[in-house]
Amino acid sequence: MKKILTLAFASIALWACNGTNASTADGEVSDSTGIVINEDGEEVKSDLPCTLDELLYAWYSTFNAPGFETCYPDEYLLTDVDEDGIPEIFVQQTDGDHQSLVLEWKDNTLKTLDMCFDGYQTPGIAKGGFIVVEYDYHDGPEVRHYEYSWLKRKNGETVSSGSNSMIIDNREPEDIDEEEEPEYHLEDNPYCDADTYYKVAPKVEDMTFAYDMKGWKKIPKIDFTFRTRYKAFIQDATGTPTNVRTSPNGEVVAQLHNSNVIQVDSCANGWFHIATNTFADYDDPSKTQKITSKPAKDLWVHKSVIMMQWDSTDGVSFAMFSKPDTDSPIIYQSECINEAIMGVIDIKGQLVKVKLSNDKVGWIYHTLINGY
Repeated sequence: MKKILTLAFASIALWACNGTNASTADGEVSDSTGIVINEDGEEVKSDLPCTLDELLYAWYSTFNAPGFETCYPDEYLLTDVDEDGIPEIFVQQTDGDHQSLVLEWKDNTLKTLDMCFDGYQTPGIAKGGFIVVEYDYHDGPEVRHYEYSWLKRKNGETVSSGSNSMIIDNREPEDIDEEEEPEYHLEDNPYCDADTYYKVAPKVEDMTFAYDMKGWKKIPKIDFTFRTRYKAFIQDATGTPTNVRTSPNGEVVAQLHNSNVIQVDSCANGWFHIATNTFADYDDPSKTQKITSKPAKDLWVHKSVIMMQWDSTDGVSFAMFSKPDTDSPIIYQSECINEAIMGVIDIKGQLVKVKLSNDKVGWIYHTLINGY
């Protein structure tokens, strides 16, 4: 039987780093985005661990890719898959491309566990702490491939994964050259037999998929503008604490220190807007802290203390554009990255204006420098 790629595993590897820090500027859920609609059609306060803005950011940062028409998500559901007291978050779009997303809330951060890019893929759950995805591949009216992938969760961690695939062949026996057997794959045993597989894997009949899961709440349409976020760190040449202000040249509400890591999403008159009220230490970016407990709708730092790094310099080619537009003239390009970023000047959408160690100044694409 031909190998069917387990898209869920590839997706997890690709998107696991796209965690989104979930808090407003003042760390509270705002009234304007804190209302959802329950199954009875009633407006109720959101029971999400994050704001709707942050949920939407997680959604758009996942599906904001060439070739995919990203639709606004319609509804979400909280379910404690591994019964650790912290529910996982299922989000889905019930029309259009039928995209869906499974998230976890950990360390004040939304992180992607699994995703489905279209209606041929459906997420679900199974007893024992399993998140599952059904893939229904239509090979024609007579032959279909089914694949069931899964993640086992325990105490808020993914501890194992696997998949099985099978063919449903409705042709007449005389038209089938060779009957194909199901394939079974475990993370630590890529090709195993059924007995080995089902000692740790859920059975299909024990799976419950999104269309049968209860408790979905509708996500109202809110004014949300997706901005690419960039991981940046504080680098003040003077070594002194950096002031965080409520606006460019505004009131000082907090201070950051060299090597503190933040997320920025826009720039205005030489000031960078901090996307979330959180920072982490450079040596341990997984643990976040609040920048300030004071009420502050927006937080800003001056461009002179903002620094970014290449996402990778290993065999990566890049182009530098004259304007924040990939259709603008290329002013510099290289088959490998040998230059250091010496300064970050501006952000426009998915491009960043930087100065390099060879004195070149121009716009580069966000994926080169930890933009997500």
